[in-house]
Order: sequence, then C-alpha cells, then structure tokens
Amino acid sequence: MTLGYVAQIGDPATYAADNARRHVFYAFPRGSATLVGLMSLMESENTDGPHYDWHEKRYKERKATLMPFAGAGPWQDAGGGTLADIVLTPGTTYRLNVSSTETLNNWSIGERIRVVRQSGANGATRTDIYATIVGITITTPSAPNVGVFTVAIDLSMTPVTADNAVTDVGQLVQTLGVPMAEGSRSPGARTPLYPIRPGNFTEIIRTPMAFTRTQLNQPMFFDENGLLRSTRRDTAIDHMVQWENAVLFGRRSEVDVVDTDGTPSVVRTIGGVRWFLEEYEKANGGVHNYRPGGPAQTLPTDEHKRIIQGPPTTGLIPYDDWVMYEERMFRTTMTSSGEKLMLGGWKAIKAVIDYYRKKTPIRVTRPFESEGLKLNFELRTIETDHGILHLKSHPRFNDDSVLADQAVVIDLPNLKLRPMVGADMHLNEGIQDNDFDGRKDEYFTEMGFECRFPESHMWFEYLKEIAQDT
Repeated sequence: MTLGYVAQIGDPATYAADNARRHVFYAFPRGSATLVGLMSLMESENTDGPHYDWHEKRYKERKATLMPFAGAGPWQDAGGGTLADIVLTPGTTYRLNVSSTETLNNWSIGERIRVVRQSGANGATRTDIYATIVGITITTPSAPNVGVFTVAIDLSMTPVTADNAVTDVGQLVQTLGVPMAEGSRSPGARTPLYPIRPGNFTEIIRTPMAFTRTQLNQPMFFDENGLLRSTRRDTAIDHMVQWENAVLFGRRSEVDVVDTDGTPSVVRTIGGVRWFLEEYEKANGGVHNYRPGGPAQTLPTDEHKRIIQGPPTTGLIPYDDWVMYEERMFRTTMTSSGEKLMLGGWKAIKAVIDYYRKKTPIRVTRPFESEGLKLNFELRTIETDHGILHLKSHPRFNDDSVLADQAVVIDLPNLKLRPMVGADMHLNEGIQDNDFDGRKDEYFTEMGFECRFPESHMWFEYLKEIAQDT
C-alpha cells in the first residue's frame, strides 16, 4: 500500500473513531494538519514517561581514510622516514597513517586493502595501491579509530612512485577481506556494533474554549444550535494545527518553571522533523551522535547534508544539483517500494511538478481508496530514477508566503507519534470555575514524536525552480 501503510482491517467507522486525532483527520482530510493526520492513521505507541527513546542501528561499512604524518603526507617508509615522493615497491613494507570508521582492532593482520586513487609523482595520473596489512598500531588509546597500518605492497603490482603530499589526505582505504588458507582457523572476531538511542520529550498542549450561559442558549445565524458545536470543531482543528507545527518545526527543550501557585514544575517541548535534521548535520551527528567522528555538514555537496537551501533570490536549483539531491533523497528508504512523501508550499511543489512534467507521467493517486477507509486524500505521484515521490501541497507552508518555497521529504514509516498513557487527544468538559456563569472545555494532549533515521528525510528551502537538462 502507498507510503508503507498496511491494510487496515475492521469497520471503517470504528477505525476512524479510534482516537480523536484520527477522527479529526477523517472529517478534514484536506485540512491543515496533514502530517499529524497521516501519522494518526498508524497505530501509535504509548509512552509512560515524559522522556523516552528508541533504538537505531545502522550498518557502517568498515573503511578508512588517509591521514597526514606531521608536516607531510600519509606514507612513511618502514623506518618512519618521510619523503616528498616515495617509491612503493612490491613486497616492501611501508607505514600508512589512517583514520577508520571503526576501532582499528576490527582490522586484521593479513587483511588486503586498496588505497583508492593515490597521486602519482608530481600529481601525475592517480593509481590504486593494493597491499596487505602486516601490522596495526593505535596511536592514542583514547582514539582507537586513528593509527598506523604497516602494509606490504602486493607482489602483483609494479613499482609506483607516489606523490606523498597532503593533497592525498582523505583518500579512501577499502578492505578486500582476509584471504584464508585452506584448512586454516578463523581470524579474530569483530567488535559488536550496538544501536544508538535517540530520544525526545512529550509536550502538553491545551486548547480551551469558553462560553457564557447566554452564548450557549442563543442561536447563531450560522448555526441554530448556538456556538458550542461550531466552536468545538474550530478548536479541534486549531489543536491539530498546533501539533502539526510542533511536529514539523518544534525544538526540543526542558525548562524548570514555577507555577502560578508557587509549585515547581517543568515545561517540555518536542523536537520536530526540522530539529532532528539539524542535529544530524552537526559534528558527530549532534546530541544523538548519529555520525560518530563525522564533520559538520554545511555545504549542499556534503554527503550527509539534509537541509538544502537554494539561492534565496531566484530559488533556481541547477540541473546537476537536483540529480544529486534526488539520489540522496532515496538513498535511505524504509519502504520496500521506495516511496517518499513531499509536503510543501505551492511554489516548491510547482517547481518539482514543472521539472518532471516533460520527463515522466504525473499521476493522481488516492492511497486509501482501496482499503475501504473512505478517506478522500489525493497525491500527485512521480516515478523518479531512484524512487517514487508523492507530492502534497501543505497549508502550513502555504498560509505564510515566506514558507511557500519550502518542502519536507519524509519517509513516513520512520515517523511515529508517542502519546502519554491516558493523555492522547481528548476533550475535557466542564473545567470552568464553580462561580463562572457559563462553561469552559478544552482539547488536551500530552504527546511525543519519534523521528527515526534522519538520513531518510530531507528539507528544501528557496525551492522555486529546477533547471532542465540542456
């Protein structure tokens, strides 16, 4: 099913009324809380505390990059001498300064490696260097990912004069495995890879409505039953919109406060999609350490950049840049069908549709029509070179002109709402003071939000036009 949903079984009316969020979305499927509404169709997982976390385990290829020796490039001869140009002779050992994605203890003696595109003498044509690790030294115990490989150049190679310059720092070192002799014993075991535990808080949002006794009894020209019914509807929508903004734009915080009666308390806010992407781009992957040892992602060309900004004045994304972003958009995808949902302002959605209009059919899809849910929800669907992209214009971006050129691309199965036990969206009735000549009700929710694998989502700003291939 579209967007990774599974078929929902049972009576549609009962399913729609299962929680208040879902009920509001059923009543207003084209309303202002698209993302919270879609997440409300999925079964949510309650939390019994305001702090909660989840596990994320990423496969990380074991590889290394070249590091400079003091004042020079990454190569030394076996005695530690450094030369501007160094002749790498087959069968001879050399020292190679590296930084690994894992502890160097996970590399093995006898492991074959490929040093990718090593510069030739005086910057001549680059050459791949094949060698075997014969020694491993961790330079500093507190930094087990950094050290020196002692390597023997493969006998299959011819002598190569390498330009041992700082310009080769950062070149890739790949493992080719440990070739084993017939009947041999297995090599040392790899250190287990443990998942990280990102987390978020719950947030309390209360949206009240109050009526005097006279207002309750007085018919309105727009509703003969008075203000109560229409105001409840408007307040429910307003409550959902507040949650929609929090899920998209919220920033995680926890602040100690003193209540009006002097009681110590705390105010918590959730981190939304944007906050998780900002954290992911920081050095090491921010507070959750998504990318241990990784640098901050600041340029659109950085491999892990998730928030892409076009030129503020023109909003024109060059063709080659969009091709790069499209691949990055689908590189990490949860659904087996490779689907993503783009929610955004009309300018951003129009730019994407205009770009693909001459390249591929743009279909109108109704993802929930076949499930018997009777939910009138339409998408514009495009099959790109890397996956399926569903587009939906979003009121939260359209209602303010400064957001109309922004869009967020989400992998919907990686988002989840986490209501506090007993505090999912509900209507508290009759909460007025005893001496109030009227009535006060409120919509109340305490809820959190999970944004798993931020690398599966992207955010675009100043997206007004995408250049066509010339």
